[in-house]
Amino acid sequence: METKRILEAALFVAGRSLSFDEIAAILKCEKENVLPQIEELQKEMDAGATCLQIEIEDEKAEMQVKPAYLQHISSLSKVELSRKAMKILALVAKKGELLQSDLHDYFKGDIYAYVTELKEKGYLASEKSGNTRKLKPTLKFREEFQIAIENKHEKKEDAAEQKDEAQQKLGNFSQASEQQQMPQ
Repeated sequence: METKRILEAALFVAGRSLSFDEIAAILKCEKENVLPQIEELQKEMDAGATCLQIEIEDEKAEMQVKPAYLQHISSLSKVELSRKAMKILALVAKKGELLQSDLHDYFKGDIYAYVTELKEKGYLASEKSGNTRKLKPTLKFREEFQIAIENKHEKKEDAAEQKDEAQQKLGNFSQASEQQQMPQ
């Protein structure tokens, strides 16, 4: 069997980021040979008519749906969050990171239960920052919503586009979940 097809199948079936070590074990090759294989497959996919792309980050690779197609399939998502939790998640994703105390500038009422819900489901990470906590989207968030988290080496325009894209995708997921919850 062709190595690229095995790589493609592995990335497709995994549904998550695979480390270069995992890929090397699957392909039965040296870790140094993984990146060239991924790049070759990526070029092939870019040249063909496909709705999929490969995201490479920190010696990990993941197959994702291209952003242009996500709005058409957002209703298929398995993410179940309350509307307010979804809005909080969208805001944190858009900002990249946000102090929990700053959420009161955007939302009324008790936000802590929603932040706890997002942390328990693994979509937000928090770290102590003075008298409050700094909230950041997690790898699980990136994988489930297929959104690349801002990389320190990215250009600012790319980061702004990704944040806008994240907000749009989360809005689509939120709308789809509202439609599913409406009585018929």
